Amino acid sequence: MAPAIGYALTQPIPVIFFVFSMLAFGLALPFLALSYSKKLAQMMPRPGAWMEKVKQGLAFPMLLTAAWLLYVYDLQAGSQSALFMLVSAITISFGVWLYQQTTNLIGRTIAVASMIGATVIAISVSETKQQVPFNEDNSKELRYSEETLAKTIGEGGPVFVYFTAEWCITCKVNEQVALFTDEVQEAIMLNEISVIKGDWTNRNAEIAGILAKHGRAGVPLYLYFDEGAKEPKVLPEILTKDILLDYFLKT
Repeated sequence: MAPAIGYALTQPIPVIFFVFSMLAFGLALPFLALSYSKKLAQMMPRPGAWMEKVKQGLAFPMLLTAAWLLYVYDLQAGSQSALFMLVSAITISFGVWLYQQTTNLIGRTIAVASMIGATVIAISVSETKQQVPFNEDNSKELRYSEETLAKTIGEGGPVFVYFTAEWCITCKVNEQVALFTDEVQEAIMLNEISVIKGDWTNRNAEIAGILAKHGRAGVPLYLYFDEGAKEPKVLPEILTKDILLDYFLKT
């Protein structure tokens, strides 16, 4: 959904309504089909104990999602803040459990107080931000800034700029299936393409400005400057090796 929403937010109002209407129709389609087709409805399994097992099983993907979000939060705010956030979440859970287990005023007061206190701590530590560690493994990859981009373009040669974030699943998929593959990295080296990375994990006004300039509400954004070009070519949000090679091997 992310690419569709990102595209819609840069379009006129009629297109926005059309895209969101199609998203809503897609989500509602299974229910519409079951409502209007008796044969499909009869194929559905009967309610029973299996529903409780499925509900419990679906909790594990949610826990994996929570683990991933905690990892991203650790990058954004640091390990100490992540620890406080985890303790706050456990404390809130304890408060909910205690409130359900007790009926007396003292017990419920303690439960509510623990939930409020943990929420306040979680909100306060969420405001802490640290600079996301930059991967220095590739010596040709530079950290994005307007000055760095202007200097690199001025030095001549093609330039590839990509804007990403640790919480952006589309970005990470693009990087693994296209950008960081051996074929693409070899093309970058052979054609001496300068690569600049803009990390938007912790949002900042500088990157937000260039995203808005190119009609994007968020990452990913991929820009390719031909040698000597002042204006970039904007690549699609969904990348493949062939798309990148088509640009990189023309240089």
